Amino acid sequence: MAAAVRLEESAVDINIVKEFTQEHLDISLRECPNKEKGKSKLYNNDVLRERIGDVKYIDRKLINISDLAMHTVNGEDAFVNMQVARQSGNSQQSNINTDILECGFDLSQDPIAVRVKELKNGKIIIEILEGRTRLVTLKSRNITNIIADMYRIPNDADAIRAAQIFNTQKKPFGQVKVVDIRHTMNLLLEKDAIDLDKVVIDKKMSDEDMQKVANILMDEVEKISMGRIQPQDKDKLVTDIIEDSSGVEWSRGFNSPADVLALLSSKEWNCPNTNDIEYVPITPDNPAMVFSTVLAILGKASYSEKVQYRMVSYVKAPKADALETSWVGKTLNIKKQYDKKEKELLQNFFGYDTFKAPPNIQLFGAMPQIKSLHKDCWNEIIRYDQTAWEKVNNIHR
Repeated sequence: MAAAVRLEESAVDINIVKEFTQEHLDISLRECPNKEKGKSKLYNNDVLRERIGDVKYIDRKLINISDLAMHTVNGEDAFVNMQVARQSGNSQQSNINTDILECGFDLSQDPIAVRVKELKNGKIIIEILEGRTRLVTLKSRNITNIIADMYRIPNDADAIRAAQIFNTQKKPFGQVKVVDIRHTMNLLLEKDAIDLDKVVIDKKMSDEDMQKVANILMDEVEKISMGRIQPQDKDKLVTDIIEDSSGVEWSRGFNSPADVLALLSSKEWNCPNTNDIEYVPITPDNPAMVFSTVLAILGKASYSEKVQYRMVSYVKAPKADALETSWVGKTLNIKKQYDKKEKELLQNFFGYDTFKAPPNIQLFGAMPQIKSLHKDCWNEIIRYDQTAWEKVNNIHR
């Protein structure tokens, strides 16, 4: 009897079929070849070694679900490594389950990935690497086997990296969850699987060692995220890892202007917006962006000449591997450039040679965000009208 396959869709109706066959495997190999040598598919052993480590692709085969390694979690049986690549769980689990049940199991997609592992006693076990949601759906429908890509991975740390990378490669840029990358990084650090060049992450760590560690962690994050998380998210992630591990606050970031205003209005800072003063947080990349904020303030229906509008620069997430220079570049350097460009910008926009900036709108200062620069002024706005701005390595009010 021919296998139940909708060949035009390469989908298997698992409501009818209870096991995958050689015919299904052949279709999978035809629709999703495992012989591609490009870097888009993780079947090339040179690519696997470059991206992950000691990993070797074996083959694609039919594997009995009963042969997958199991263990007990909270009193219930679960597949080993069931959620190693995710802290957050799969938000699409319900959609994936529904799609498989209604549209069939798609043989044109990358198969479930498994790890072949040899134990110290010589026993060979098979662990799930990627495709957990699909595996759970198949098992719930009493499917007895799976089509799987098999990888030989001797090292547990490399298996963690592989699980994350296999999971990440399917997601578009920006849709990889930072919490999942953080989860993987924590697992690798717990296993001492990241070579920190003899640096110990603790309270005694020097600024120089902190930057060295940041560079190493950034490389690891880039590898396992495959460059698919936003740069500011990557910077914040690495900084958070170092701060949590060392117990030291090296820098601080702000997700939005509202976060800046919340800190300014706190009891410790005591700089709330009032009827006379309004703080305007900005993250300018160039002088023109400062000028556009001036125009936006002038265009507000609530604009009043009696109010002092104080633009305050900040960086959303200082670069973890270049804390000081990334902050200075978006604050002090932008201020200097704006001072040189302000008159030109105003004249070009308004067409008056004598036009001056409104006296009640000014680029007032910046938020202190880097402890190595701002340890003496951590809880106050750094004002741009102070000569100390010229002393980049010891900036304070």
